[in-house]
Amino acid sequence: MNGEIVFMSDREKNAKIDMQKHSGSYNIYKVDATGKNLKQITNDPGHEVSPKFSPDGEWIAYIGRTKEKVELKLVKRDGSGAKVLATGDDIIDFSWSPDGKKLSYAQVNGVDSTLAVLDLKSGETEILLKVS
Repeated sequence: MNGEIVFMSDREKNAKIDMQKHSGSYNIYKVDATGKNLKQITNDPGHEVSPKFSPDGEWIAYIGRTKEKVELKLVKRDGSGAKVLATGDDIIDFSWSPDGKKLSYAQVNGVDSTLAVLDLKSGETEILLKVS
């Protein structure tokens, strides 16, 4: 982290006023706390939202939304090494464990709502709660 801020934005080179947000897509950016050194981290179709630094500041987890699916994703702080961790009809929210080794998340698939914990090293997911 080192004084960096991670955020989502729908920055466009030729922006137009669009109150309904039909155009553009949200991507993840980071910037120094001073407002300098702006860097775009993602450039995927759809919307990348809710970015959160890992406790050690080396990774950024976020939610990627397209018309077809919603994914919990992980990317290195420099924008490399992106990977999908979970996919569902919706991912409501997620949180890092204090040691940064796990991510908990709330997911919806059809009529099932799930609260799960993903171990980032092993890739194993533990379902804590499932409601249908």
